[in-house]
Amino acid sequence: MRVVRREAEGAVDAGLELLGKDVLEPVGLVVDGVDVQPERAREVELDQPVVPDHLDGDLLAGAREAYAAIRRVLDETQSGELLDHPARRRGRDLPVAGEGGYRYALAVGLEVVEPLQVVLDRVGQRRLAHGSSVRRRYGAVSLRRLLLIRLGHSPDPDDAFMFWGLASGEVDPRQFEFEHVLRDIQSLNEWALEGKLEVTAISLAAYPLVQEDYVLLPHGASMGAGYGPIVVSREELSPADLREIEVVVPGQLTTAFLVLRLAVGEFAWRALPFDEILDEVASGRANAGLLIHEGQLTYQDAGLKKVLDLGEWWLLETGLPLPLGANVARRDLGAGTLFDLSDVLRDSIQAGLDNRGEAMEYALQFGRGLDAELADRFVGMYVNELTCDYGEEGRQAVRELLRRAQAIGAYQQPVRVEFVG
Repeated sequence: MRVVRREAEGAVDAGLELLGKDVLEPVGLVVDGVDVQPERAREVELDQPVVPDHLDGDLLAGAREAYAAIRRVLDETQSGELLDHPARRRGRDLPVAGEGGYRYALAVGLEVVEPLQVVLDRVGQRRLAHGSSVRRRYGAVSLRRLLLIRLGHSPDPDDAFMFWGLASGEVDPRQFEFEHVLRDIQSLNEWALEGKLEVTAISLAAYPLVQEDYVLLPHGASMGAGYGPIVVSREELSPADLREIEVVVPGQLTTAFLVLRLAVGEFAWRALPFDEILDEVASGRANAGLLIHEGQLTYQDAGLKKVLDLGEWWLLETGLPLPLGANVARRDLGAGTLFDLSDVLRDSIQAGLDNRGEAMEYALQFGRGLDAELADRFVGMYVNELTCDYGEEGRQAVRELLRRAQAIGAYQQPVRVEFVG
């Protein structure tokens, strides 16, 4: 059961502890507290109704009232099923009225998903526990107040490797609860324009478009030192030939698209999902295609030829690694939360590097047909020391890429490069 609340009050915490110890823990239920931000009320999306946290009476004003609330739980069994509150959007809980007014909450100051209806059913019928999002090593019953962080990343081996520490429970999430949201990079870029996720991977090229809402995390970058996205075709072509033909690209907001513009100038293009581009070129439906992700390693198997490696071009141009992807966090989380969140995410990246075998086994699930050797090679290309921290070289590469992009009119407003910490 996940309890969502706005304020931390002594009575609330005492009530939760009492409820967990005397009622929920004996029947295997786990209680997680989730803090929310009041100003985002209208953005919350719920699968289950909630009740308001401002009630006429304080059910837990003292021990007598607390035990009365527990007796109510034990005595009033009703039908229903305990469902985890997904809280897909962080925000203030929306009061939902039922017949006869608002339903009773288990504790004042709380908003509880299906409060009595579902808990009573579970308690009364002694069903199995609902799994907690907090790994068991951190306690069978968690009473910590958790902040939901929706973490967006691509379903690719390198991103999966970076977040294995969190997905496996190897890393303590501390005061956060993470919900992994897997989407292709173009979709994540578009979602970032809406400020939809608390933390997300994006193309670095998209960052100036979201810089008012997001700030760069100092880790999680995908950088290629002398390698990067590749333009391929069925026939031998020169980079200059690309100006005269149509190139299929993985999205207008991707860094690969931006760097190709920097390399060859303007060209005709159309967008396709990144995992359809290789087949589009191999079938002859496109003259050339811009490959990202594992296509950089597998294009020769499809009989295609390399026209231009953008990582090679960038290295010759600047002497710097090519920054392709970045992780960003929403500014409205606040400075203190951003610092703590940054530490947890860095721990996850380091956990993968420290436990490479286990992290690779997990990452292979997202390899889209890559064998273990190629997947390991791909992860090694984009999860490295620059992923743990940009360092001065990485930050210089970011500034240089965005400076050049601004010079060709890619952005309408000045670019402001800012990192957490």
